[in-house]
Amino acid sequence: MKKNLFKYSFIHCRSQYSLLNGVLSFRQICEKASSSGGTVVGLTDINNFHGMPEFLETASGYGLRPVIGSVITTSVPRHEREYLFTAYCLNRSGFQRLNSIITRLNYDSSPYKTSDCVYDPVSDLLENGREGLLVVSSRTSVLERLREAGREGLYTGLFCGMPFDGLLKFSRRLDLPAAALNEVVYFTPSDLSALHLLRAVDRRTAARRMDGGSDPVLACGAGAASGAASAADAGGPEFGRFFSAVPGALAGTAEIAEAAADAELLPSAWVFPSYDGLSEAAAAEKLYSLCRQGVSRRYKTASAGEGLLQQVDKRLRYELNIICKKGFAGYFLVVWDIVRQAPRTCGRGSAASSIVSYLLGITHVDPLAYNLFFERFLNMNREDPPDIDVDFPWDEREKALSYVFEKYAGSSGMVADHVCFKRRAAAREAAKALGMTETHTIEMMKKWRGGRGQDLPPQVAQAAALLYGRPRYIGTHPGGVVITPGPLSAYTHAQPSASGVPVIAWEKDGTEAAGLIKIDILGNRSLAVLRDTITLVNRERQDELDWENFQPYRDVRTKNYIESGDTAGIFYIESPATRQLLKKMGCADFEHVVVASSIIRPAANKWINEYVRRLKGGSYQPLDPILEGVLDETHGIMVYQEDVARVAIAAAGFNPGEADQLRKTLSKKNRASKLVIWKESFMKGACDRGLREQDAKQLWQGILSFDGYSFCKSHSASYALVSYRLAWLKLRYPLEFMISVINNGGGFYPRQVYLNIVRRLGFPVLKPDVNLSSAAYQIEVVSPGIKALRAGLSQIRELSADFISAIIVNRNEQGPFRSFGDFVKRVPPSYRDIRMLIKSGSLDAISSELNRPQMFWKYYHHGKSGGREFFGEPEVPPLAGYSSSVRLSDEIETLDLFFSEHPAAYFKGRASDVMPGKCIDSRELGWHIGRQVSVIGTLAARKEVLTSTQKAMSFVSFEDAGSIFETIFFPDEWEAFEPVIAMGFAFLITGLVENDLGAEYINVKNLRCLNRMRTVS
Repeated sequence: MKKNLFKYSFIHCRSQYSLLNGVLSFRQICEKASSSGGTVVGLTDINNFHGMPEFLETASGYGLRPVIGSVITTSVPRHEREYLFTAYCLNRSGFQRLNSIITRLNYDSSPYKTSDCVYDPVSDLLENGREGLLVVSSRTSVLERLREAGREGLYTGLFCGMPFDGLLKFSRRLDLPAAALNEVVYFTPSDLSALHLLRAVDRRTAARRMDGGSDPVLACGAGAASGAASAADAGGPEFGRFFSAVPGALAGTAEIAEAAADAELLPSAWVFPSYDGLSEAAAAEKLYSLCRQGVSRRYKTASAGEGLLQQVDKRLRYELNIICKKGFAGYFLVVWDIVRQAPRTCGRGSAASSIVSYLLGITHVDPLAYNLFFERFLNMNREDPPDIDVDFPWDEREKALSYVFEKYAGSSGMVADHVCFKRRAAAREAAKALGMTETHTIEMMKKWRGGRGQDLPPQVAQAAALLYGRPRYIGTHPGGVVITPGPLSAYTHAQPSASGVPVIAWEKDGTEAAGLIKIDILGNRSLAVLRDTITLVNRERQDELDWENFQPYRDVRTKNYIESGDTAGIFYIESPATRQLLKKMGCADFEHVVVASSIIRPAANKWINEYVRRLKGGSYQPLDPILEGVLDETHGIMVYQEDVARVAIAAAGFNPGEADQLRKTLSKKNRASKLVIWKESFMKGACDRGLREQDAKQLWQGILSFDGYSFCKSHSASYALVSYRLAWLKLRYPLEFMISVINNGGGFYPRQVYLNIVRRLGFPVLKPDVNLSSAAYQIEVVSPGIKALRAGLSQIRELSADFISAIIVNRNEQGPFRSFGDFVKRVPPSYRDIRMLIKSGSLDAISSELNRPQMFWKYYHHGKSGGREFFGEPEVPPLAGYSSSVRLSDEIETLDLFFSEHPAAYFKGRASDVMPGKCIDSRELGWHIGRQVSVIGTLAARKEVLTSTQKAMSFVSFEDAGSIFETIFFPDEWEAFEPVIAMGFAFLITGLVENDLGAEYINVKNLRCLNRMRTVS
């Protein structure tokens, strides 16, 4: 049996995916097992398979045979759980049984539980069997109950460090085999410290108050010595000596390991959703029929020429042939079915390169017109399945999701998000676990975030380092949905989210590794902006704009407007970086907006200016003749995801499958180690093809610019169409557009910026009014032909939705409020309500010549009089009204915004006090290139980046009455002024005006905070 000792001693390992109750990474576990002579390694996390796909991959990388199981506990909150048994999966049947058990546990112990029943996993095994499972337990009560259903597949667990004489006798009495196991929980003292820290975080208590040796989820029992669970000597002499007297138990371990190792638990093929139970042939037939209907709708027979229709038919048949051969027909029908529940969508991603998607109404960019390649989405050589991403208006997404979970109940779930400790969360939770008070922790975090007290206290920093990067809890992916052809438990377990929808075990990479097909159903505020603007505009137009057919690709006025960079509020081209890029390019036809949408990505900064230079006629030569023609469309610069594959094929001889895998690796979270291997293959292939080493390195650097996230051409084309639609509307119907932006939560900038844009467009900006405002912002005609923006009552802080509704309903039923007294009688407000209404100026129009202090006096005496008629009360005394500065202060306090004037204008006087001299308007920057200027501005946006030497610098957008303008803080200036920006709002900015290929910015040299009068020089 000695040889088995080294092979099978790592089949009961707990990883960091035993959330807040485990510390070991899969690499640590597999490395230890391999170096100890093991050939089998088992994962037995507590009540979950969250890390299973990654574990299988890691074990394979170490040449180890994987065993999959789970520690199953009682159904109680996490910190109160007790160990019941460990179950190992022999096959998919066992995997499904265990998924079902874990799902029941998750729902039963959830804080969102609605039933009072208590789920018992042992009773579940007794009632529904344990087919496909091997069950091990060290709990006599559990073994006694399970033995009633027979001895097959049931073992008594003898755990290293746990006295086993009595348990062994009990096992013999029940005629059960024993298995010798080591509970692998940590390896080093550092691991143990991290485990204690995580458990303190989980229990929301100080680590010093915890019993370091107790763990209610240890199979060897609560109160066991912590060293018994260390596994430091697993597979070594200590383990051998401990079980030397029970060779039969070692044989049991070998029996479990051999039976469960290499079990095929995940599907061998991709798992496609099924539409209405149709066979593949029936699904293909229905898909073809829907596409033919789409041809008639998208390509009107009267306007489309015969040649175009032939192209459409050829492309459609080509795509359908591949889609149906690969079994995708049902998948397309499911997505079509979801989209038609809320059809005002933007299908994006690589699916937008498919004419089938276009004909079904899933996407809206014609792939024939814009040369979008279907092969980027799907081809016969592609091994992994693409997914289809669909954006819905943010307030219609729930409708689509509700439909999915209702129609596919029991076979649908959201993809998980494995949320890990980030820097701030790790520091904050470490401080609490070390016993810091909440007040002290908050103050420490403020200083750290604000740049004061650059270093954390040493003990906090050390503890935070132990937490950083470890899984913390299971969240929900922003939009990923999985639909299975049968019960979800056949493929994964689930748990309820806060909103009640099921969440599967895996995040997006694990979902794909498990063979499940993801559909992304995402909410997009800009689609709601587009919808609401069209609705407002159609009230005035005879020829109504239609969502599907409104495609102003070739509108020259829109093109010129986008080129100006005045795109604030316009989705995907309103960020400072994109607005500057558009100015530099000076070219914004649809095709170039597609380029701009793609090339703006974090790792591509150094390529952007080179692209602009070449776009404007700058000469360049392909690095090698072998690349000639590959990137002609983008002047030799890699812009789209598919460019990675095209360059890898042309320059390094990759086949299409390898090239696509390289592209996908760039977006994976664990890409670093894999990219090393890909780089070696690329460099070797490039050199074999005759490229110079330095040229190959330059190409590889271009490929690395797609590291993290990037877009394919069809994705950017879908977003560029939304951009063009919004720009067309903003240009022609600016007030309708801006109101829709504000009502849908804005975009890249704060609401104040969008209000200021309305003011710059020449429309009055009006505060809320109880007689004129609805809940949301709206258009108000202030005089014939003159429109204004009227703020909604929901802009007033602390007013509840119910009270706002009561005001509007009463006003609609009984007419406008005639006076302050009439308002108070008809809609009796609380003191908090009346305070916010008075101070915000929302009652000024019905004040009956009362000033604001007098309204407070009258409200107070009305309350004292028990609500009697106002005219029977004492005469209002002649109280002085508020000064203009107090009224403005109240406006900001109650509305969180400046309505009366632009905030930069308000701070002009303070700027003169701080630095006498002329401040210029931001619209004059182009006249001062190379000169030092001072501008008053309020903060609009900021983006911190790292230089090549890993020093922080920042691009900050400010705004004055004239425009939004851009500034750069290089590392020294950013170090000096970041604390000022972090604590301020309005600033006096002094710096050198510079021009970068047609886009002006201020290189900041000095900054003074005006709202706090804080200065740094």
